[in-house]
Amino acid sequence: MSQNEFTKGNYQRGINGQTILDAGLNVFALQLLLESFTDVVGKDTNPIKFTYLGVRVSLQIDDNAK
Repeated sequence: MSQNEFTKGNYQRGINGQTILDAGLNVFALQLLLESFTDVVGKDTNPIKFTYLGVRVSLQIDDNAK
């Protein structure tokens, strides 16, 4: 998969792709979402929160990320 500098620098942080698949999520779609998100937000940006199809979604940069 293609990665940006942020995701390359934080490659070992968090859970692995198999765990994402086991949870029933699409790893490729999640990767694309995170690349887009990290390209447009800064580390000091407030979380982005929205509801989609009745599910509350919140995205923010981890405080410990590089």
